[in-house]
Amino acid sequence: MTKRELRKEAYSRIIKEGNTHQEAFDAMQHDKSFSKEEIAENLSKIPSKAVIERVKIWKIVYIALMGVIILLRILGIAVLGSVNQIETPLLVILVLAGIVMPAFGIVSTVQNKIDALKFYSIFFIIGVFRSFKSFQGLDVLTIAVLVPYAAAVILGFWLPYIAKTPYNRVTKDEEQPDGSIRKTAHIVFEEQKSQGGNDLLDSGI
Repeated sequence: MTKRELRKEAYSRIIKEGNTHQEAFDAMQHDKSFSKEEIAENLSKIPSKAVIERVKIWKIVYIALMGVIILLRILGIAVLGSVNQIETPLLVILVLAGIVMPAFGIVSTVQNKIDALKFYSIFFIIGVFRSFKSFQGLDVLTIAVLVPYAAAVILGFWLPYIAKTPYNRVTKDEEQPDGSIRKTAHIVFEEQKSQGGNDLLDSGI
């Protein structure tokens, strides 16, 4: 199993099949391609049903920010094109940075691939720094344009952080067939409650 296949199976079990993180881990931990910690770490990055519900408002905010960034970039390309002749390589970069990447960000958010948002944040940071050389100064308009980018970068790092399901490595005493006791290590996920509810959405109860 490759790392991509590991992530795909983890996503399928938690998002599509509705398994808890613990159920998914118990089913996948015997794959020898990865250590138990690697499997647990990949599973922890996929949001549970409880987490998805809890961060729903922030997902909506992030999607709205991506929409604003797309509109700003379209406006910027139109203005730049009306003033100067845009060379094809530059046009490709502008479209990629301002339209394609935010669109991917929207798709990832809708599909609950929250960990991918960190990649888009890094991309936006690089894009903003590359654009600084063309700034004539931080006037009100420039700051207004940078605000949605800054907010998207912050949310892109924060959402994956709060969407993770924590897990612990615990040691348990297990009786062996010969009657002896052996300490064994286990991965235990901390299932989370839905906000404002009493049921454990990821507990499977």
